[in-house]
Amino acid sequence: MSNSGWIKLHRVLIDWEWYKTPHMVQFFIHCLLRANHEEKKWQGHLVSEGQFISGRKQLSLETGLSEQTIRTCIERLKSTSELTSKTTNKNTLFTINSWKKYQFKEEANQQPNQQVTNNQPTSNHKQEVKNIKNIENKENTICQKFEDFRKAYPGTKRGYPEEYGNFCRKNGEDVLNYLMPALKKEVEYKESLKKQGKFCPVWKNLSTWINNSCWTQEFESQEIKSHSPISLEDYGYKRF
Repeated sequence: MSNSGWIKLHRVLIDWEWYKTPHMVQFFIHCLLRANHEEKKWQGHLVSEGQFISGRKQLSLETGLSEQTIRTCIERLKSTSELTSKTTNKNTLFTINSWKKYQFKEEANQQPNQQVTNNQPTSNHKQEVKNIKNIENKENTICQKFEDFRKAYPGTKRGYPEEYGNFCRKNGEDVLNYLMPALKKEVEYKESLKKQGKFCPVWKNLSTWINNSCWTQEFESQEIKSHSPISLEDYGYKRF
């Protein structure tokens, strides 16, 4: 295991459902540190970015956690789709599904404060730093848009890392612009159903809402129609 380089740790970790469980935080951060930042081969195995090869005993030695605690941490991360594993008779390949949420690609993620070499003009270095800041700002904007939508969503939720990672894996950045308008439309539709005493479907779990691309659904107009009082003339009677 190489101790060179560094990783990015986003503040969204504070909202993580396991954040108040110390050994879960320790283990997940250790996984981030162990994962490859670029595709490499190891003993004939291709290990992509966000992946690493290890085992429970080795992870126990590296973290100081018991093998039983390691097993529990792995199962919990699997249950929230943040970690997957593929085991052989020799070792286990772990994949951090939310890797891209925490890390940028290497070509865009150079350290801003690295020393400028004699072969690199100062202007180029400044441009690199500017590009990195632009990428970080864009990532923060994407996270903030999704977080605002998630807070406004009335249905049940499982956890920010799982839901955000699930959304990013299946959708492009442009979809973010549809979330809040679609949510507002659905809220108005369901409120109109309740006002008319009609059946109102319960809100889906947020993960289900995302998986079903519910921002594309259409709703029929449910405006309450006002009727004028029925008069005798309506039935063919005449007034004298």
